[in-house]
Amino acid sequence: MLIPRFILAATLAGLAACSAGPSEDSQGSQGESALLVRTATPTTVENDGILNVTGTVRARSETVLSFTAPGRIQAINVDEGAQVGAGALLARLDPSQVGAATAAAQAEVNRAQEEYNRQKYLFDRGWVTAPRIEGAQAALDTAKAQLQSARFDSGRANMRAPVAGTVLVRHVEPNQIINPGEPILTLAESARGFVMRVPVSDKYLDRLQIGASTQVSIAAIEPETMSGEVVEIGARSDDATGTFTVEISLPARTNLRSGLVGDAAISLSKKDADSTLIAVPSLAIFDARAGEGFVYVEEEGVAKAKVVTIDRVEGDATILSSGITKSDRVIISDIDRLRPDQAVRLDN
Repeated sequence: MLIPRFILAATLAGLAACSAGPSEDSQGSQGESALLVRTATPTTVENDGILNVTGTVRARSETVLSFTAPGRIQAINVDEGAQVGAGALLARLDPSQVGAATAAAQAEVNRAQEEYNRQKYLFDRGWVTAPRIEGAQAALDTAKAQLQSARFDSGRANMRAPVAGTVLVRHVEPNQIINPGEPILTLAESARGFVMRVPVSDKYLDRLQIGASTQVSIAAIEPETMSGEVVEIGARSDDATGTFTVEISLPARTNLRSGLVGDAAISLSKKDADSTLIAVPSLAIFDARAGEGFVYVEEEGVAKAKVVTIDRVEGDATILSSGITKSDRVIISDIDRLRPDQAVRLDN
């Protein structure tokens, strides 16, 4: 997510305000107050249409399993990392509490049935009005519904794997008291495999397509790269980073695990693929956020703050897609001491 222009303007204004001294007289002449700085000339880099990003391996389908009734965990039969088949018994609740709830519901049905029978007997003889029999019928229907719910919960006291997969997280331990819907286990579905999830800036979205070929390398398990493709592009950006999550399919590997970190090279569409980018030393960049940042450029003895769009970082260089030209003199020293429009002298 690019920084809104009014925010950038406010940032620049704030930096300029911080540079202002008590009075113009106290600053002296430009020559006396000018800060000695070093500059670097940007270099051009060919844009090869490849987006390099770092991401994390995740199971494509992860299901959080829970019980529908409260109770005490009697047993958990699997540990994290366990491979389980469909229908395998994973955990169970203490049956005494679930059974007690079912028995109580059945007793309520019996009581409501007797009350209904009594009211019907009186109604048939004209001794009570219709609302009395209707109320008894409603109470009986409610009791039957509660019994059905209790029986459903009783049938779910044993947790079984809905699909074959791998246990990723064991959230609770035996003897814990849990509430309905509380996470018990997280299961990764084996049949759907693994993906790598990577953050991508919004400036690449118009060049990123479903099915785009990708080369993935995970140093922890394989020295060679794996071929994959983009299978999902996030519909909204992350509130904290402003980036969109993109999922890349991975080939079947027995040594893949959720949480592994790797690098992906995604092929972008040919739009602007032949254009050139600008490379500057990374130490020239400041206040970088969500694919944008600032640099200072020396112009006629003054430091001018410029907004730049960051394409990627390669070693000690930051590749920019907009904001400056290759003829600009980018300041690379004393960045923390500079303020917009501050007088400077070149040390090189």
